Amino acid sequence: MSHKSELAIKREKELARLREATGTPERFVLDFACARHDRAFRVTFARYSAAQRFRCESIDKTESHQSTIERLQGLLRPAEALRVRTEDVDVSTVSCAWCAADSGWTLCARCKTLVCGARKTGRSFICRDSCGGKFWTEPLEALDAARSGSSARLAIGQSRKLLPGKRER
Repeated sequence: MSHKSELAIKREKELARLREATGTPERFVLDFACARHDRAFRVTFARYSAAQRFRCESIDKTESHQSTIERLQGLLRPAEALRVRTEDVDVSTVSCAWCAADSGWTLCARCKTLVCGARKTGRSFICRDSCGGKFWTEPLEALDAARSGSSARLAIGQSRKLLPGKRER
């Protein structure tokens, strides 16, 4: 283990203790959408320590009209972006704000939004009408998210596997 790794681990443990002591969790936000009703919502995730998984803290049904280009530009502002491994996020704590679907969240490779499974069959995914994306799903390794309080709205997948596959006809 390198000296830098030991310092990073120590800093993370101290930060987790501070968050738990002050009651201030680490937060990030992601854009979600309903495949059935084609309506967007924003979810804030939170956790108090690195030993915990991020869980849904709140849902904002105020619709976002932010374009994919604006989300990608958020990646250029590193102070607002946060890379999160998918195994650290418990998306099962989120039900669709519009159709109440409670599982099957898929990051659309086209619109870069987490979309409910209301129009998903097995690995075949059909995004909301305003996007029109259709592809076979693959496991997602990480997400780039916006830090809570930031103006950016990101849900950009980080995976070699998450690319549009064979399109359905």
